[in-house]
Amino acid sequence: MKRLLSLLIITAMVLTLAPVTVSQQVLTPLPIVTGDFLQGWQFADYTQAAISAHFNELSQAGIRYIILTESARKVGTINEAYFPPSPAVGISNTYGNNLIEYMLTAAQATGIKVFLGLFYEGDWWTHCWQMGSKTWYTTQANYSNLIAQELYSLYKSRFPETFYGWYFSFEYFNNMSGHEANFAEFVNINRDFLWNLDPSMPFSMSPFFASDHKNVADTKAELLKFFEHTNFRDGDIYAAQDCVGVGRANLTQAADYARVIKEARDEKQPGLRLWANNENFNTGNQPVPINQLVAQMNATAPYVEAHITFSYTHHYASILKGANALHGQYRAHYQNVISGINFGDIDNDGVINAADVTLLRRYIAAGNKTDFLAQHQNFDLRHADVNFDSRIDISDVTLLRRHLAATNPSTVRLGP
Repeated sequence: MKRLLSLLIITAMVLTLAPVTVSQQVLTPLPIVTGDFLQGWQFADYTQAAISAHFNELSQAGIRYIILTESARKVGTINEAYFPPSPAVGISNTYGNNLIEYMLTAAQATGIKVFLGLFYEGDWWTHCWQMGSKTWYTTQANYSNLIAQELYSLYKSRFPETFYGWYFSFEYFNNMSGHEANFAEFVNINRDFLWNLDPSMPFSMSPFFASDHKNVADTKAELLKFFEHTNFRDGDIYAAQDCVGVGRANLTQAADYARVIKEARDEKQPGLRLWANNENFNTGNQPVPINQLVAQMNATAPYVEAHITFSYTHHYASILKGANALHGQYRAHYQNVISGINFGDIDNDGVINAADVTLLRRYIAAGNKTDFLAQHQNFDLRHADVNFDSRIDISDVTLLRRHLAATNPSTVRLGP
């Protein structure tokens, strides 16, 4: 019975990551940031209280996902970790604290889900042009798998929902120089291992797309070759960096890259989810104004399901040491965008109850959704995206039911 229950739970989790079907509705994302990156080295000496304060602020800004860029990294000749590794991993925690534990604890309290990055080699840029040789990248990928096994053993059972997914730490880009199959193999060594470890956890990566590397047409051709060889699973996330912040693409180019990424995805990897990683910093590593970030989100919105940024934490957050804080300005923008949206109030009657669950289930089951909406003019699509992933599907029903069944409904987060 226990084994059967476990299989049912895993199956349910995998289904929530499934590709679009006739029972799903995909919405154009709102111009707000729902995910953010955190670089461990900048927070390695923070206390639990400081990390918790930061996550509270992120939650207030609508951040639902945090990506730790890497859980361990090589700096010079030293490998350092943001968790207490076992001797078998062969790495040291030079900071003497447990940043990942602090992050997961803070995330659990705020309803944020965490992607943990794998291992990252600091001199990656000296190797990325030599991907014709398998020695380097297979060593990196296999060591990342060792790190992932350790992280899973340490944290998944204790933070089953908060420890949400994985992040491939190496920043690919649109210039694979004919080595698309090798770049794909690098990804596959990690993706295959992690799928066997736990198929419920999505795998994510965030390549950048710069106009000084390849034009739009050549980028699409390259992506088609790359996607043809990758072993992504349904629900994995490809979050392309727009390169607008650093001036390596303009808004038109960012939109065109997003478009051909979607076209290549649709042809070769239809179950892969597309997010936009809109840069909120400039060439001087300074924060860009809120209206510029919004323009970048609007440019890529027609082709993606959600917007994340690199990095609200490092450029907008008010508690970061030495930061030029723009948190207040962004919060005002965020509140203006979501004002009037009552997530979970599907029938728009001002109350969230069982009737909303029933109406949502009927909508998802409807064969002709246009007719359904015409017959139920009180049905609000934005209210129906209760888990705020730009899709209306059975996962929204599941979350809404959990919210209604909870002793304290506020602990089951609806919307951003």
